[in-house]
Amino acid sequence: MGAPTLEVDYVRPAKASGGVDPLGVQTIGVGVYTQLLPGITNVTNRAFYYVFHPWLFSAFERRGWRSAALVRERLRRAEVLLLLIAVHHGARAGGVDREHSPAVVGINRVWNAYPGMVRAGAVRLSDFAHRRADATRYFKAPEGGLGQYYFGSLWQLGLLDGERASKAFATDGVGTHFAARIDAALPADAFLDALEADRVSIATLEALAGFCPCCLQHPGALREDLLALFTEGFEAIAPGAVGAAARERDTDVAARAESLALIQWLISVRGWGRAGSDGAFLAERFRALVYTLHDDAGSPLALPAGLIDCARRWQVYQRHELLSCALQALFHGALRWLECCRAEQRFASGQAAADAFFETGPGSAALAETPGAHPGAWLAARASTLPGYADWGHPGHEHQRLRAAVAASARGGLDGPGIQALTSDALTLLAALLVREDNADRYGAVGFRAGFFEDYPLTLERVHTLLLTHHRDATPAQAFAALLRDCCLEAHQRVALGKLRFQGTDTFCVLETEGGLAVQGVPAIAETTPRLANALRILRDLALLRRADDGALEACGEPLWERYL
Repeated sequence: MGAPTLEVDYVRPAKASGGVDPLGVQTIGVGVYTQLLPGITNVTNRAFYYVFHPWLFSAFERRGWRSAALVRERLRRAEVLLLLIAVHHGARAGGVDREHSPAVVGINRVWNAYPGMVRAGAVRLSDFAHRRADATRYFKAPEGGLGQYYFGSLWQLGLLDGERASKAFATDGVGTHFAARIDAALPADAFLDALEADRVSIATLEALAGFCPCCLQHPGALREDLLALFTEGFEAIAPGAVGAAARERDTDVAARAESLALIQWLISVRGWGRAGSDGAFLAERFRALVYTLHDDAGSPLALPAGLIDCARRWQVYQRHELLSCALQALFHGALRWLECCRAEQRFASGQAAADAFFETGPGSAALAETPGAHPGAWLAARASTLPGYADWGHPGHEHQRLRAAVAASARGGLDGPGIQALTSDALTLLAALLVREDNADRYGAVGFRAGFFEDYPLTLERVHTLLLTHHRDATPAQAFAALLRDCCLEAHQRVALGKLRFQGTDTFCVLETEGGLAVQGVPAIAETTPRLANALRILRDLALLRRADDGALEACGEPLWERYL
């Protein structure tokens, strides 16, 4: 027997990543808005793509373009051609381009090349549709914007089928219906000929102007049928389409239709889209309106009767969003404090750090702002200082304290007083959520599948039970230290370990080392994005909203909310 050999190997460290949702608290909110706007996502920005791609694959089949390589090439050329049409149409219209090229796939890469095309008189689609890693490539993903952004939604709505974008085909009934609409309304053969020729002139773009995404703003069967698909479902245009029926339930259609009607109603009746309002302002105002169900004058929203349940489900979304941001604020404050005191003090565990944070650290100073011998009394006392639930413009309202907390964490680099203020805001949010009668319903308006909260345990019920049942006789410092430990520090460890195991990424913000807790990074508070901007853009594409000359959003076309009076 030969001498034993020693083999040395190395374990490659996991890829470090900032990660998202470090506490695993956002999934509930994402689940709510997914229920409320199915088929519209945070990357599906233009309505025309919902009908363009089914037509495109139907046309590919007619022309015999079936191999995966050819389909991918022609798909990428088609998206580039659509983009050039939109840019040219916007340039011809003059002024600020609000309706033609915004949010069209690849706009950031191709926009600057358009003046050169005008000077040259022509361009090759392959100059941008190629897959080389250089600045002229319109989109990195091999299957373009369809594969990266739209395929899932088009599949869900029953418009496309296939295992992936390059193997997609228009579904019988629904997809083929829209393909026929485009064939009848637009110069379809000329578009396909341009893909094959590759070289596109300004004259070609002129001839294909009907393909600009703004085309849906004009009356016609294509626009009417797409609106019907969004608000009534496939049965309105293709009764009995079995494939579509298996993907989208009646409840999905109803939820989307009600949410779109609610958004249009808020713009039209409550003046939500007033002049000078940018995307951030619109989102902030929407959050306040649906959380309180009152306008900025403190008057109840006189909602159409058929939209009340929808509004209450959006209220649940924003209620959980407050909880999510409150826990993230505590986490941010604690990690920043650990960074600040690492030279003088080290903590062996999350328990020790949480105790010190609320006994002698910034958490202690935040608790001292309000009297209370136990957590229930403290929360009640803090809630008693809040302005009325409807007074969401007041600086002390939880909506405004949320805004302040998000802004403070985004600035970063907080010192002791800044950490105290952030912690105080987080505690104010918790008091509003746990004590206000207006929030007593918690998640009641939304239906979750059985066992859903077992997978995502950071809930209002969990926080209520921890503070007001398990620690009801403890001091406020002890109770909130337990909250920081269980729902922030330990929750983060569970989430980061899961990502390390299943994704191979290192997202730890804090590690337990031989020298004590070591902070790796302090994540800012992240709000979820509930597809609001995407819904607004689609409503504009369907001529249900428009930008007035002063920049305000206003309703136009059919008042969707009148269906719910």
